[in-house]
Amino acid sequence: MKKFYFIQSLKTEDPNLGEQIYTHINQRSESAFFNVKSKDELFEKLNLILDELKSNNIIDGIIHFHTHGNEEGIGLFNDENKLEFAKWKDLRPVFRDIYTSTSKKPMISICACKGFNISKLVPHFEPCPYDYITGSFDPIGFNDSVNGYKLFYDGIIDVIDLTENIKRVNQNFPKMNFACFNSDQIFKIAEVAYRNSEMVSEKILIRRTEFERIIKNEFGFINMQQKLFLDFALSENGTDFYMEKFKESFYQ
Repeated sequence: MKKFYFIQSLKTEDPNLGEQIYTHINQRSESAFFNVKSKDELFEKLNLILDELKSNNIIDGIIHFHTHGNEEGIGLFNDENKLEFAKWKDLRPVFRDIYTSTSKKPMISICACKGFNISKLVPHFEPCPYDYITGSFDPIGFNDSVNGYKLFYDGIIDVIDLTENIKRVNQNFPKMNFACFNSDQIFKIAEVAYRNSEMVSEKILIRRTEFERIIKNEFGFINMQQKLFLDFALSENGTDFYMEKFKESFYQ
């Protein structure tokens, strides 16, 4: 059984976009809506979702975030429009707890005003806690964010083929640039992001300098075996080796 969990945190002057989707979907499927005002409240609601998924084996969760935010995380506004920021790195453990406690991987939808960076949602060398991640890489207009997700979730309820469902969302709302990624695609995006950000000369030199400093502090010098290990670890072949280890953890 599908259950949709809508988490909204918007400015007081914003229309209740997440609630509009919830009202539509709640007529067709089991749903819950949370209008959160702080980081503490956000984690409280996520833990409530975790407890429900743990206690009810027949529920497959779809967790929808309708917020302001950017590639680093989501913004949470209280009734005075005071902003508090929740970073993806702080949210990932909650999703991992859902997976490790229930063996379920929920679908996560990110409807943030400035889009999102999927690689920020994926921890390195840990099991991937998501079945699918949906969202847009571009800023999303109010109407598209509501009507596009209504159409997408209707398609899920109507058991429309996922590829066809994504296609019809983009045909009807092309400015949304809607995307949905499965585990294999998520891993590839995370791998490419790591190689592009970390396997560059400047970053490699910084890491090597730090590793050498640690070794010298511990042993007083660097021997040939340690030097060869650093040569390998910071090489393309070494990265390929560690990516295979990452892959094993990712699909665990």
